[in-house]
Amino acid sequence: MLTFDIENFPGYPQGIGGPEMMVQLREQAERFGLEVHDKNVEKVDVSNRPFSKSGLKEKNISLRP
Repeated sequence: MLTFDIENFPGYPQGIGGPEMMVQLREQAERFGLEVHDKNVEKVDVSNRPFSKSGLKEKNISLRP
């Protein structure tokens, strides 16, 4: 997230910092079972669902939008 301040977003009447909002969104998604992989992606195949990606020195994994 490159935005420093977010001033006009529902649920944040006083605004929120971009990095702080990203942490909150990630925590919420993890609470519902999201597995976070901080990796570089080389290629994403969107021709079929679930999507698949390939990364550097990694096995392919499936992605659900």
